[in-house]
Amino acid sequence: RRLGKLLHDNGTQVAHIYGQWGISSSKSNARNGILSPGPTVAFNIQDRDGCIIGYDEVSRLASLNSPPIQLRTGCFCNPGACQEALSLTESDVLDQYQSGHVCGDRRGVINGKPTGAIR
Repeated sequence: RRLGKLLHDNGTQVAHIYGQWGISSSKSNARNGILSPGPTVAFNIQDRDGCIIGYDEVSRLASLNSPPIQLRTGCFCNPGACQEALSLTESDVLDQYQSGHVCGDRRGVINGKPTGAIR
């Protein structure tokens, strides 16, 4: 929950959190029969202007830590789940595909839209 409270100096959120963890409410977050989020948090890091920093860049920076910070990154090995989780339109997905994006490449952002997330 603290991840969602991190702010840049201008008040912009540092992390864009997806799914149930990203819903801020003091009430129960019952949606589709789910009463609470699971243990995995899917998110992307944003710069102070609110632009997504690619998961690939965040992963490389995390690996420089001593000891390295281990992150799971990418598109969940499921393009449909990725599209749903990241709120990508069909046009966004087609643009990413037509630009040459494939699963496993190191392109975390295409045309300002994330191609995956950090978990």
